[in-house]
Amino acid sequence: MHEWTFTVTDTTQDWVWYSHVVNYKSSLASAEWIAEAVAYGGVNGPLPLFIPPVQFNDAAVSPTNKPLNLSVAANGVVLSDPKVGKLYPCNVIGVPYNGYIWEFLYIRPTCATHSFNGATSTIIWRSAAGTEVLIWQMNGNLVSQQGDIGAMPAAWSVVGQRDFNGDGKAGILWQNTSGELQIWFMNGLQVSSKATLASKAPTDSTLYGTGDLTGDGKGDLLWRDSKTGAVTAWLMNGSTVTGTANLGSMLTNWAIVASDAQGDIFWRDTAGDLEMWQVQGAKVVKASLGTVAKNWAIAGVGDFNGDGNTDILWRDSSTGTAQIWLMNGTKVLSKTNIGTMSSQWTIAQTGDYDGDGKSDILWTDASGTSDNVQVWFMNGTQVASKASFTIGKGWSVQSANAE
Repeated sequence: MHEWTFTVTDTTQDWVWYSHVVNYKSSLASAEWIAEAVAYGGVNGPLPLFIPPVQFNDAAVSPTNKPLNLSVAANGVVLSDPKVGKLYPCNVIGVPYNGYIWEFLYIRPTCATHSFNGATSTIIWRSAAGTEVLIWQMNGNLVSQQGDIGAMPAAWSVVGQRDFNGDGKAGILWQNTSGELQIWFMNGLQVSSKATLASKAPTDSTLYGTGDLTGDGKGDLLWRDSKTGAVTAWLMNGSTVTGTANLGSMLTNWAIVASDAQGDIFWRDTAGDLEMWQVQGAKVVKASLGTVAKNWAIAGVGDFNGDGNTDILWRDSSTGTAQIWLMNGTKVLSKTNIGTMSSQWTIAQTGDYDGDGKSDILWTDASGTSDNVQVWFMNGTQVASKASFTIGKGWSVQSANAE
């Protein structure tokens, strides 16, 4: 079972008027969520959502069975937000009411990233020759589906995986050596369509992220100029660049070492200093996360405890130890070693491979006659279980800008 928490607050006074927990069975929102929410008294409707008056503790100022005017699709993706603020399809929505800014929060496990079926994360493999593309659709300790989805010339590389058109399923972003960009829109094992972007990659720039910078449920492109250090965002709607935003710059001794599904950026300089940029459209909030010894490197990011915050996965190159920093925004809540793997094992990527709303860790070992694969299923900083797989020699995980 999983939980949604509904909270209504007046943010002008920091008052919490109502909080309610609803249990649900599936890891993704569905019509089941709406039905159970109604059954538990969480909503009066399904659409638009209502809060019954008895659930507020001050009848004098609280609304009387007024709609929150919030439109929610059956899969939990927000369709409209009257506050005209940042949308959080998996986390938080704010709605105004009668002069008060009422916050209607639903907090649920993080949506599965790089998921071609909208439920669990997918693993993309590419052959040693660089042409064949194979995908594994994961379902816990099983590869529920696998298939060859086509070929791409070796001059093309996978540079991102994100839901670019808002259909709840990730697509594959390709770039070739000439800077051309193409998106494959996916539906499970099928490539539903392909589209080439009208613009080529910016000169001297590298793609470092495909997160949703504006909160519209569609991935955007995060570029950095290698000569100037400037960071630019392309705001996307499918394969169309609808606008650009200049986010600032960093000296060239700073490198982007990770970015997350919301487009937040993690920087590290040559001295080991760490900084996080929280990006909301063209607005950037910067915070220092301290200094980390150089033998530790960020191996991935994800939401390992399902609280809606991006956590950081580290690995010590000298010992092979993996460590998770649980985060609350830009605050480090805890640092926990979660286990050690020998040096031939590499952390390939993170993703929610069992659909429980918590990020897991994908390891690969290419040292044998066949490639070994292992998934650590996480529950916060605890390894709840492990599953092992094998794949033929020479296949590599395509993990660029997937998380």
